[in-house]
Amino acid sequence: MDAGWAWVVCAASFFIQFIVFGTIQSFGIIFVSLLNEFQASEYETVVVVPRFPLACVGSMAYGMLFFIGPVTTALTDHVGCRKMVMIGTCLIILGLVTSSFATSLSVLYVTFGVLWSIGASFAYFPAILVLRFYFFGNLSFANGLSMTGAGIGTIVLNSVINYVNQRYGWRTGMRMLGGVSAVMFVCGSIYLPPPQEGTPLCSHGIEKKYSSKQKRVPISRFIDPRPWKMKPFIVFSACMCCICFGYFVPYVHLVRYAETLSVPLSEGALLLGYISISAIFGKLLCGRVADIKASLRLYFFAVSTLGMAVGNIGVTAARGYGGLVAYAVLFGFFDGCFCVLVPLLISDIVGRDLMCAAFGSFYGFVAIPTTLGPPISGLLYDKFESYTVAFLSAALPMIMGTLLLYLL
Repeated sequence: MDAGWAWVVCAASFFIQFIVFGTIQSFGIIFVSLLNEFQASEYETVVVVPRFPLACVGSMAYGMLFFIGPVTTALTDHVGCRKMVMIGTCLIILGLVTSSFATSLSVLYVTFGVLWSIGASFAYFPAILVLRFYFFGNLSFANGLSMTGAGIGTIVLNSVINYVNQRYGWRTGMRMLGGVSAVMFVCGSIYLPPPQEGTPLCSHGIEKKYSSKQKRVPISRFIDPRPWKMKPFIVFSACMCCICFGYFVPYVHLVRYAETLSVPLSEGALLLGYISISAIFGKLLCGRVADIKASLRLYFFAVSTLGMAVGNIGVTAARGYGGLVAYAVLFGFFDGCFCVLVPLLISDIVGRDLMCAAFGSFYGFVAIPTTLGPPISGLLYDKFESYTVAFLSAALPMIMGTLLLYLL
């Protein structure tokens, strides 16, 4: 543990998050392309105005990724991390390629909103959970290091998708992402030595991972009510529901918001990259500090969520590109801290033995507000024709969630 092959596994987790979150967190660019293509037909065929159904595509994919977390962790225990990543990669590629042929939003709901997100969930959760078998003293840092894949992936894929979209169109961009996603086959094969098939992820000892005497554990074991009998876990879940309502809003609407301020699309697309660059520093710094000062994790978490909320309020005062860049850097840094601390706090609250059961059900629970946030913000923009109301609707629940943390 904490050496040798463990860091290779960490690198594999890095690249899986590079692709999964690089794709979904670049959706703001795809969103603008979809808006331009489907806008006219949506006015003719749908009662609601365009941004609401279009925002649903991205938020549905992001929310579904976490909503099926309990099922994913159960299946991972049943078939192993390697197989789950392989299956997930197949679904991701299939979802992206079929999305590139979509002629209506209803097709994108199925191909990207459901098919891609299920594959992404199958790849993401094993990539996080497997680190617990290879790290102990450096677990926080390994989590932070692997999670920087999401930030770097957003930077790289954001630029690539923007270039491909402008030169070849969003359909070619989707197919390109499908080809890039094939790299995850290699990442899945790196999980060696492989856990014994059916070994429970929530085992009491690391030695159980390799035991040949372990039997398959019923999937029902992961529908475990014990975490939900703990008041701190319930309170933390309620806090996260408020916070996650506004979390994904910038990733969907920021590029379009920049366009309303007369910022060219090529420069607006860079804002997501600035968020990601800043998030990398947040993840690495907070990951290291969280290992050294474990007792202060909750305070760091409160500061990070409040920082994101303040950023969402401040961005409404932006009148030019400089203000948007300042917002992206601020939001990105606190976003990086936030992402690293969530799994660590879940483990602190429920303990390592219940971590997996709590991890999947927790993310399944908070996926609902995560899914609803961007479409509702889009609906508010359509109603008031102002992104001020949209971003304030993201900030206020975050502040409420931060205040609820004091009940822990």
